[in-house]
Amino acid sequence: MIDEEGSCGWNLAITFILSPTFEPDRSCLNKILPIDFAGITMKSKQSAIQLFGTDNIWGIANPNGTIKNIAINIQYTISIFVSIFIIYLIS
Repeated sequence: MIDEEGSCGWNLAITFILSPTFEPDRSCLNKILPIDFAGITMKSKQSAIQLFGTDNIWGIANPNGTIKNIAINIQYTISIFVSIFIIYLIS
């Protein structure tokens, strides 16, 4: 079985690099879960416990509002970098 989350992005990138005019198959994107920047999903919490010894990935005492704000800022920053990178690739 192919790991959809691990291979979908690479397949899209390689398809674009090999042929920028070819329309890649994007159906695998629907199977990928969004990135949990806030660390609130069970999968993120389990990974945090394994890696950091706590499920509070940001180490903030009041995680509810602050972590969501941090997560939104990180997501916004990453989307800007990705947009710039895509513009660079197509220009």
